[in-house]
Amino acid sequence: MARVDKYSKDETCSSILSANQFIVQCMIDCTAHLDITQEVPSVMINWIVKNLKNSSSWKNFHQNSVACACSVIQIDEVFEGKSGGRDSWKLVFRADADIPGPDSTQRPQLGYEVKFNGKRIGIGHG
Repeated sequence: MARVDKYSKDETCSSILSANQFIVQCMIDCTAHLDITQEVPSVMINWIVKNLKNSSSWKNFHQNSVACACSVIQIDEVFEGKSGGRDSWKLVFRADADIPGPDSTQRPQLGYEVKFNGKRIGIGHG
């Protein structure tokens, strides 16, 4: 792994499916970041994690990406709220796919980025 931060990880994955599973797990891991746990109620964090695990957009991202050969694809999921009279918060999960053309020597790659209130919490590739 090239990155050393707990929430920023790069992994060489054996398949586009394993890369998809890797980036979703990394995004889930980011929900444990102290900045997030101090602002977002645990019940909401649990709901966000359940959404990341079960959403067909995230589970099938690799399939949708490969279907669009020779392209870059990105999806964002945004959660916003206000907790207990505190300031509002915004949590953004982003996945992107770089699918090279058939003549390329580059392998397909999936990436992720997580931002909380505009601050990057995690970033990486699988």
